[in-house]
Amino acid sequence: MKLIKLNNLHIYFFYLFLFLIPFQTRKVFLTDYSFYSDAFTEWTTLFVYASDIFLILAIFFWIFFIFKNFSYLSEVSKSIYNKFKKGAKLPKVWLFLLVFFIWITLNLAINNNYPKINIFQTVKLIELSLLVIFVYFNFKNSKTLFTSLFIIVFSGFLQSLIAIYQFIAQHSVFSSPILAKITGESVIGPQIPGVAKIAVDGEKIIRAYGTFPHPNILGGFLIFTTVITIYLYLEHKRCSLSSQLDFRAYSENKKMFIYICLTQIFKFVYIKTIKFLRLFQYNNINSIQSQDILYSLLWITLIFVQTAAIFFTFSRTAWIGFLLSLFVISVLYLYDHKIVSRETILLKPVNNYKKILKLLFCYKELIIVCFLSLFLIISNFSLIQARIDGALFSNDTLSNNSAFSDRTFYNIVSRETISNNFLFGSGIGTSIFQINNYLENNNIKQELESWQYQPAHNIYFLIASEIGLVGLLIFLLFIIYVILGSIKIVSRETILDIRKLNYFLIAILISFLFIGIFDHYFWTLQQGRLIFWLVLALILAISRNTQE
Repeated sequence: MKLIKLNNLHIYFFYLFLFLIPFQTRKVFLTDYSFYSDAFTEWTTLFVYASDIFLILAIFFWIFFIFKNFSYLSEVSKSIYNKFKKGAKLPKVWLFLLVFFIWITLNLAINNNYPKINIFQTVKLIELSLLVIFVYFNFKNSKTLFTSLFIIVFSGFLQSLIAIYQFIAQHSVFSSPILAKITGESVIGPQIPGVAKIAVDGEKIIRAYGTFPHPNILGGFLIFTTVITIYLYLEHKRCSLSSQLDFRAYSENKKMFIYICLTQIFKFVYIKTIKFLRLFQYNNINSIQSQDILYSLLWITLIFVQTAAIFFTFSRTAWIGFLLSLFVISVLYLYDHKIVSRETILLKPVNNYKKILKLLFCYKELIIVCFLSLFLIISNFSLIQARIDGALFSNDTLSNNSAFSDRTFYNIVSRETISNNFLFGSGIGTSIFQINNYLENNNIKQELESWQYQPAHNIYFLIASEIGLVGLLIFLLFIIYVILGSIKIVSRETILDIRKLNYFLIAILISFLFIGIFDHYFWTLQQGRLIFWLVLALILAISRNTQE
């Protein structure tokens, strides 16, 4: 038993890593440029996060486990050797990832004017590549996969509760400095300079942060967790619908699904619910009925709370990105139903009217969430209008209180950097230093505020400006082959249809790529980088599982 626990230690550390992704618990290491803008500058400072530590521990114990189990290492090496002996080639997706990091290393050797920052950012990219490799080789069984997904969902739900409280109370959740430091929650309030706000009739209203450094990043994270929640909900419904064909198979599938994902949480809540119902003398409700009620309430709560939190971030890119992800999922589902055989259709052949009613009833939880979300939007329409039309406060503006103007300025700086050094860029992590160069080269005498020193709000311009157009091209080819490889996968007969999970992950990735046109956090900030590369890693891992 001890050996099993030791062998799984890397998985447990990885679970902790997943849970800690949203938290800003970190150790700061100042550099000579940490106060480059005459105030503390995030982009020119080094950090080690709690999530970094647990990811490194997971990778370390995984490597330790591999070398400790020589037979396992020998078997893997022999398998790889046999594949190459038979003429197998390195898949293009891995080839482009390898070429990308060779280019990053070459760029580091050429652009080393800010060595500490250059090396640190390069090491972060190496860490992210190791994350991809770890997930690819360790997510072979459904228990690890679905446990990880539920940790992600739980983390998103927790962040949503924090975010909703912040918006309603209009201040931080953790008043204790110790708790604030442990969680990394930003100190927020309507009158605090630098806090993201909207203006309604002259009143400043803060946007929800969670424990993230900015509402936009919380919005991106919640897109990830909410879409995963919807997938798990539909997977649960798929098991339920399959009972119409084979009750015994349904029972086995459902038991396995609950065992993997829901056992301990549902068991506790289920017992409490039964006791609550008995207080009101609902003794005639049998266990199956009460269990179904519990499931419905749970899914409605999980999905709606996260959807509401996305709304309260007032991140326009997150709003559009979330709708885009739902649209992509719908398109992929329509495509899937065209290529599957009619024998897999679960509903019995009835007339269209009854079929539609039955289908709506089966997915009543989603319909309820849609109505609740619609009510939330209508009741807060004035806030939406203010967010779309009104001027922004604080760090969302540059010169004329327009979010468009600051993004345009940062992108212009990046484009000039690209034109001056289109092959290798200015060096990874050095985009901030190009702002003063741009002002000097164009004889602009404007004095910028400290918060106005930010990277380009477009990851494509930003990547090209830091590592050159070649680096950007290699990175995009890697992502394109991740998506293409995922779409082409052929489903195996499995108890849990993980092939559809890739549809949801592709939708998340596409929404992230869209958000990347307007924001930079997927390239520059810890939480943004981790969720972006985690999605890539999950897509590759699931594609592998469905091909083997």
